[in-house]
Amino acid sequence: MPGHIEGSQFYAQLVLENLAEGNHTLKVYSQDASGKQMSVSVEFVIDTSYTSPLSVLSPQDITYQTTEIPLTFVCRENRQHDGNFRFAAYVLDGIGSNYIYENSTIADLSIGSHTIIVTVWTAYGFFSKTVYFTVTNQTSTSAPMATIPPTQQPTPTPAFTGSNVIADPMVNYTPALIAFSTIIVMVVLSVAAYIYFRKRS
Repeated sequence: MPGHIEGSQFYAQLVLENLAEGNHTLKVYSQDASGKQMSVSVEFVIDTSYTSPLSVLSPQDITYQTTEIPLTFVCRENRQHDGNFRFAAYVLDGIGSNYIYENSTIADLSIGSHTIIVTVWTAYGFFSKTVYFTVTNQTSTSAPMATIPPTQQPTPTPAFTGSNVIADPMVNYTPALIAFSTIIVMVVLSVAAYIYFRKRS
């Protein structure tokens, strides 16, 4: 796709479409007003079956209830072992680049939605992964159930039957005491009447 751009400094961008599988070489030329030419070439491979060696294990595309989240990633540069990369960096919410050389922790996260881009540089180029996650301060604990005091039931009155009646000794002796007291009173009155009439005679 030949083109012509004028100016002392410029930036050009285009999309290469319908590239075939396999090895490619891209060469770019430039020429200044005095006729001086410059060129640079880049070699690359098109492999649609290739999968990125970078895997971001944490954070994930979920909602967290903490402001500190582990940053854990794995890079399989040659698809045979982990951790073989030159260096890595992450960009949180599009602000700055934080270079890291091992797994770490992202602290002091604000409440809300976040985007993190993790990039690793290897001998075969660089690879990036983008993860979207959310931080909330709401907890998913269940509300405690109210304790309902048991309703006090009236104490049932036992039915009196012949098998469960407890004999009251005073109940058995009360008629006898009344009869005995009556006899004593009659005897005392009789004696008193006898003495009284004897004195009158």
